[in-house]
Amino acid sequence: MPSASEALEPAAKVASAVAFNKALSYAAGQRNVLGGTGLLYPFKSSVFRRFIGVSKAAEDAALPAALVYATADAVLSAGRSAYQGRCQ
Repeated sequence: MPSASEALEPAAKVASAVAFNKALSYAAGQRNVLGGTGLLYPFKSSVFRRFIGVSKAAEDAALPAALVYATADAVLSAGRSAYQGRCQ
């Protein structure tokens, strides 16, 4: 079973992919000015841009989140060892 720090990156990638797929689904399902379905210029849509922004933010947060978690885990582990006298 992977540790929490190992699971953060895949979880962030999944969240990014879900947001990206929502953006594509939104763009494909909206009526366009020609009367058809599918946005002709999806980046002109604030909803589409918001989904893309969430996708990028989730992808960009993966490494810093894993780093913060691993650092906190290491500090707590070292502190626990020092408190219990197992630190040399």
